[in-house]
Amino acid sequence: MKSLIDFLKSKLLLRHVLLALVLAIVGFFLLTNWLRSYTRHGDYIEVPDLSSYSLAEVEEELVAIGLGFEVIDSGLYNPEFPRGAVVDQLPVAYSSVKQDRVIYLTINPRQTKKIPIPDLIDKSKRQGFSYLESVGFKVGELEYIPDVARDV
Repeated sequence: MKSLIDFLKSKLLLRHVLLALVLAIVGFFLLTNWLRSYTRHGDYIEVPDLSSYSLAEVEEELVAIGLGFEVIDSGLYNPEFPRGAVVDQLPVAYSSVKQDRVIYLTINPRQTKKIPIPDLIDKSKRQGFSYLESVGFKVGELEYIPDVARDV
């Protein structure tokens, strides 16, 4: 027991503890500086707003600032955007990203999905509206033609 107490009071233990502490502090600073340079900490690029851009314009814009892109979907047709134009992007516009980041795009389809017009003869107005809206049509103005049945 006396030898353990003598060892705890010895200069050899104190030297080793101080050496381990110095090595830990130096190692910490070396590691944090290496990580800061490896991850390019503080080096960001702002993502531009690409909505309504064609794919050629997107490529020109993103390559110039060091970003990549990938089309992940040509979603449902949106009449507010031209055909083949970017409708949505991820990450969103004006967010900060690192260089060489891939921007994922959703574009407006170049061709719309063709749906056959259903047979609505002798169907009620409510049935016709319900069916047309369920398959994706939007009902506009109606033209009434005299008939025996009401709202057919």
